[in-house]
Amino acid sequence: MMVTVKNGIVNVYSPDEGYGYGDQVEALDIESRVCENGERGLGGIQIHPNFQENNWVYLYYTYNINNDDVENCAEDEQDGPINRLSRWVYDPVTKTLDPNSEVVFFETLPLAKRYHNSGKIEFGKDGLLYVTCGDGGLRDESQEVDSLFGGIIRLTGEGEIPPGNPFYNDPDGVRCNATGKVSGKKCQELYAIGLRNPWRLAMDPNTEGDKIRFHVNDVGASTWEEISIGGDDYENAAELGWIGGLQNFGWPEREGPCNWGEKSNCNDYEGFIHPIHFYEHEGGGAATAAAFIPDGTWGEGYDGKYLWADFILGRIQMFDSYAEVDHCLDDCNPVVSLMPVETFTNYPDVVTMRFGPYVNGKKALYYTSTANGGVMRQVYCESCAYVTDDSTANGANVTLAPTAAPTAFVPPVRPEGEGGYPGVLFPWSSGADCPDGYDYCGILEFCMGESTSETGPVYGFRLPCPVGETCECNAVPGPLIRLTAGNIYKLTLRNAGTEVTNLHTHGLHIVGDGDGDNVLREVNGGNCLDFTWDLKSDHPEGTYWYHSHLHTLSEKQVGGGAFGMLIVDDNTNLNPVLPSWSKNERLIQVSVNQYTYAMVANGRSNEVIDIDAGQWYRFRVSMVSANAIPYNFTFDDQGTCDIHKVASDGIWRSTVPGPTSSVWELTGASRADFAIRCNTPNTLIPIFYRDDELVAQIWVGSAEPSPFTMEEWTPARPYSLSDMTEETVPETNKVAVRLGFDYVNDAEYDPLVPLATIAYDQVHEWVLMSTNLHPFHIHLYHMQVVQPGGCGPHEEGEFYDTIAATGNCTVRFRTADIGQRCVLHCHVLFHEDNGSMSWVNVTGEGMPKNLVESPEYICPSGTLPTRAPTAPTIAPTEAPTYPNSCVPGYLGIATGQPPLLDNEPFANVEFGVYIIQQGDGNLIVKRGTHADPGEIIWASGGVLDNEEDFFSQITSDGILETYAGTPDAPGQLIYSTGSQVTSRGASVGDFFLGIDCNSEVV
Repeated sequence: MMVTVKNGIVNVYSPDEGYGYGDQVEALDIESRVCENGERGLGGIQIHPNFQENNWVYLYYTYNINNDDVENCAEDEQDGPINRLSRWVYDPVTKTLDPNSEVVFFETLPLAKRYHNSGKIEFGKDGLLYVTCGDGGLRDESQEVDSLFGGIIRLTGEGEIPPGNPFYNDPDGVRCNATGKVSGKKCQELYAIGLRNPWRLAMDPNTEGDKIRFHVNDVGASTWEEISIGGDDYENAAELGWIGGLQNFGWPEREGPCNWGEKSNCNDYEGFIHPIHFYEHEGGGAATAAAFIPDGTWGEGYDGKYLWADFILGRIQMFDSYAEVDHCLDDCNPVVSLMPVETFTNYPDVVTMRFGPYVNGKKALYYTSTANGGVMRQVYCESCAYVTDDSTANGANVTLAPTAAPTAFVPPVRPEGEGGYPGVLFPWSSGADCPDGYDYCGILEFCMGESTSETGPVYGFRLPCPVGETCECNAVPGPLIRLTAGNIYKLTLRNAGTEVTNLHTHGLHIVGDGDGDNVLREVNGGNCLDFTWDLKSDHPEGTYWYHSHLHTLSEKQVGGGAFGMLIVDDNTNLNPVLPSWSKNERLIQVSVNQYTYAMVANGRSNEVIDIDAGQWYRFRVSMVSANAIPYNFTFDDQGTCDIHKVASDGIWRSTVPGPTSSVWELTGASRADFAIRCNTPNTLIPIFYRDDELVAQIWVGSAEPSPFTMEEWTPARPYSLSDMTEETVPETNKVAVRLGFDYVNDAEYDPLVPLATIAYDQVHEWVLMSTNLHPFHIHLYHMQVVQPGGCGPHEEGEFYDTIAATGNCTVRFRTADIGQRCVLHCHVLFHEDNGSMSWVNVTGEGMPKNLVESPEYICPSGTLPTRAPTAPTIAPTEAPTYPNSCVPGYLGIATGQPPLLDNEPFANVEFGVYIIQQGDGNLIVKRGTHADPGEIIWASGGVLDNEEDFFSQITSDGILETYAGTPDAPGQLIYSTGSQVTSRGASVGDFFLGIDCNSEVV
């Protein structure tokens, strides 16, 4: 088996004595000539039908023709890289591809964008080569017959033009293989046009004779995903309106079943091939991998079925390719595909699939995924009673749960008290063990385990490993952290791994800047970083969680185990009297490993939770999946339990106990508290998640007299969560938010530029647009759903920090108590890592600020510290003596480099500087003092409007401003930073400039 790696590697795997794959040989390395930014890379591989005789292998890759940095190749119509199809020769003895054997078949135009490359290579039953080619970011090229972009290319195995191609004998027909386009001519390589990003094409192996029939998955733009049909039956020139039977799939005039950008009145498609299946993706969706199930492979019911993967939805789905379906095109708005679709299995980021040999002459499905650096899986289905995933190249030994519910079984023997508890309890220190100003302190350690082909990358949080000892790092929940409102906690994160990381407290109402819940901070391997968690006295009690949140690594680290449960205990300041059953708790943290896709509860694959019959319990449930798409969380109690949802995302419902049900939709970032009473002794209650996969079970023991009663209760809420449904919201506070694969409101992520600046201590109303595939999460605040009737599983009037719903969802939140940086993002962490993340700057009068951001530091060595160490900081000093500023106070802003004097940098000098406006209005900076001025260091080079003195200050909003005039009589605004100055010690008031010991103007 040959497997390509995006960066230009081809690996060969040889079968072992069983049915797995053993030895791995690197067959080819062309990494230096392959661009890999965006969707670019080594995108396609195929062998010749007579491979055993000629050893021919075909590759499609993005050729780095300009020798750019392969991770940053240009996006340019003139100087971009090109896509290339070429043939290579394989050596069966060395199991390598001859690096000098490449024969180039064709090259495209330069690529204007890093996406829409495609590159699926297939041989048809006619012995010809079919290759999909994306539009390269030049959409209009897809309807041009003088360009290879947006087409399906058909060649012989030798790279020649088959006589049956549409423009083989056309007077204007020419070869376009050298440049990808010959203006005004017709490319003889073309078999079809009108495609956007035809990621994969699958040949139907079930046709008679050498008949060609295929499906092509064309990844859509903003409205539709589509799967279209092509082949011999569609070469009808009269029907399609094209000379020689050239097939036209419609892009960019058409997308899915409609004209581009439309969702209704879509029955007019004369001249274009209509998709066999389509679906509206509402901000997400990407139809990628594809394969037909060969007849006779998996028993009755699977012949003629077509499998395809959606990269974003994280599913492999299936339909009957030969079904006769009349789609609802005239009477539905939007139009609807009536193709019956089944979910085959769930797996994220699948890019390629095909059927191949298995044991005893049978066949298995093989598919690859880009999740967690790359995974290949083998699926054999014996009449599809259940699916077994066997070990392959970087694969995993996993047996998926049967599709039918399992029979009850006796709970396993386990340590007393283990069930219903995720990990060890985090030990907080207090009193003299903690620095002044902190009520509690402690050390949490980030770790990395050994990455294997079975486990994938392993990460975790744990209690500190004693110096000199070796400690395991297991991909299970980290320590359970419990907090109490009204206290200040200092948590030291110690990085015992080699990758950079950080920490986020998901759901807490604490500041997102400085040393607070600031996800821009980083800690490198071997270093420590201190966090301050200041929980106000009215902080809501609830179920939360913590996880790493390093942009570009969050999917990998969280999906590999870097997370844990966090609970703020019941707050008697808010609610002096709580329901008696609220402390009779059981905890479940359900997690999905992003590499193996295995699901566990509390780190165990067979979690069993003991309860007594007839008793009320509070089940705290935390869901953790890097792919946070919502699924049903089901208590399969068969009507024997009373189950009420009493809290969402840590916040009590407005009235408790609330609605009752056995099935609740939860995202991979949600939390839910349930009040549960099961009434039948000696029964086992399965809990399912993600399409009925068993995740845990409840063992209901003997009946005991219950000390708890269930009565209706209305919890008190803090000001930040006071009801906003009747509030009048200023128009300036109303915003629509749309998340995509790599953007928020069409803007790329920029940690220095906010999406907007919003007002402190006001109510804001946001319309969240179609979040079902892009679950929306906001830091700092909880959102109240004000959409009439609610948004899917999110009830009207209730509070959430993560929203996933079909259609638009209107929410409100109050920017109370805290402000500054407020992060928002898609909680599908692959999307967040790719740029579906942003932030708003909350600012206003009277807003408290956290401006102290201590740096990371080398962790103490020798012995394990018994207290959280204090990071070295610049201690406050008396105001420096002007003009000598070598010993500074708090640093407000710095140039980052020494100033020049006569084109030479200052070196180790200690003097003050002052700023003056000359008579010509030019602002200048001089060395020395007003009484003893020296050389000019800097000049504005422009005339200002007046010749007054000026002053500078940091405003109450934290913005550094410079005005002409005096504090008593300010004039023209000369300069403003435009955003908060968050450096250490910035405060309202005057400031001075100086040159420090490093010769920088500060």
